Amino acid sequence: MKAFKTLGWRVFRWLIKPLWGRGLERFPLVLTIYRYLYITLAPQRDTPICVHGNKMFIHQGDLGFSQELLFSYGYDKCQTALFKELVSEGMNVIDLGAHIGYYTLLAAKLVGEEGKVFAFEPEPRNYALLLRNIEVNSYKNVVAVRKAAFSRTGKVDLLLSQYSAAHSLYHPVNLYQTVNSADAIVVDAISLDEFFENRDCSIDVIKMDIQGAEMAAVMGMSQTLKKNDNLKIFTEFWPSGLQRSEFSARE
Repeated sequence: MKAFKTLGWRVFRWLIKPLWGRGLERFPLVLTIYRYLYITLAPQRDTPICVHGNKMFIHQGDLGFSQELLFSYGYDKCQTALFKELVSEGMNVIDLGAHIGYYTLLAAKLVGEEGKVFAFEPEPRNYALLLRNIEVNSYKNVVAVRKAAFSRTGKVDLLLSQYSAAHSLYHPVNLYQTVNSADAIVVDAISLDEFFENRDCSIDVIKMDIQGAEMAAVMGMSQTLKKNDNLKIFTEFWPSGLQRSEFSARE
């Protein structure tokens, strides 16, 4: 049975790979068939895959971020290339919405022993995989923080999604309305200004992908922005997500 499933996965991956990223998920029947086959055939991995020279453990059967790594061994091709171009040895990088560590690991490799990466991820399962991925790559230059970056420090509700990369502080912010207000957990939040208040640390790059809460995080980093005039920010810009989070895209 195991051999049959392995063969089935190889055939499925071979058939899907040429079609990946062509927008076929717009068709409900195609998406339903794909989801069933993916969940049925996807290997239950307890060994990491190789992504940009780093080892990564992924969520089992995740239909979002992890499936893209399984098919393409990468993510955000253009942004990744620009990130690799602008992040260099000795820099200090902040990863807001670190998830399971894709950009955290990439940054840790690029900044080297003289640099530092601060990875913020509030969701427990994602955070556990983040720690595991940092450990399996033996990175000592990463500070993992189990908190959400926000406008203030305190407790906030994190609304959970069926997709591991779509959890949100606001409801609902993703295209498929997969966030359910009934599925919420209380997590710690902190402003970057408070986190770095007593740290003598310049910041060179911030990567921010936090499902519509980007403006809230910016509101909590005003002093950080003032102190680092050469700072570069990689951020998701999602007008409808920002609007549903009670912020304006123009702002």
